Amino acid sequence: MVVAMLVLATGGHWAFLQSVAWVRMTMELSHTESLASALQKTFDGQHPCTLCKFVREGVTTEKRQQKQKFETKLEFFCETHERRAEDALPYSRPVFRQFHLTDHLTAPAIPPPRSS
Repeated sequence: MVVAMLVLATGGHWAFLQSVAWVRMTMELSHTESLASALQKTFDGQHPCTLCKFVREGVTTEKRQQKQKFETKLEFFCETHERRAEDALPYSRPVFRQFHLTDHLTAPAIPPPRSS
């Protein structure tokens, strides 16, 4: 599954379809002509079949879409002026109590209440 996804992502499906078109064209042309002339007509670019035209259109469309994607510019830091944290907060800052480990290590001053 991963290999198939990589092939599709890199455009390998167009190469596969083009190969199928070339094989089919060669087979069809070799019925009426010699193999040499069938191969020449297949690869000269002057006699494209419908599948060849489809592959060419698909590749050009993909390239156009890739160009449009690369032209998109992402700006993550688009603020033009400096802002202070105090200006952005509508409330006062919380006051934090200092934590000392010795507060928790000493025994309580009064014994805990006992249930009767």
